[in-house]
Amino acid sequence: MVKTFKHKGLKNYWTKNDSSKIPSEMVIKIRLILDLLNGVEHSSAGF
Repeated sequence: MVKTFKHKGLKNYWTKNDSSKIPSEMVIKIRLILDLLNGVEHSSAGF
């Protein structure tokens, strides 16, 4: 789970699915990166 964000727009996007504070052309790429980071944290918990 992603715990903290320095960027308020990213936090709103991750927690509330509000993409109004991030560039529209970056939304898909940001979602993929956040999903990847979230998945890595869950898969490394077994080690």
